[in-house]
Amino acid sequence: YREQFANAQMVLEHMGYVVLNPATLPSGMEYEQYMNIDTAMLMEADTVCFLPNWKDSPGARKEKMLADKNKKRVLYYDRIRIQEKYI
Repeated sequence: YREQFANAQMVLEHMGYVVLNPATLPSGMEYEQYMNIDTAMLMEADTVCFLPNWKDSPGARKEKMLADKNKKRVLYYDRIRIQEKYI
């Protein structure tokens, strides 16, 4: 999955976004530690982008609820990729 995140990061940065990528965190921490860091990253973001199949991830579903609750702009990567082809 890290490759998917890396590819998305590259595209989003090319589009001008500053990307906070939770997949760049080091291995070896507990799930709750990752989620605490991820939540802090999300709270600092103005826009949150979800990869395809995000609904399959309990962590991503929590992120989506938090993004909605805090009125973050939400993007879906599969839709961005389609749009980018025409930019």
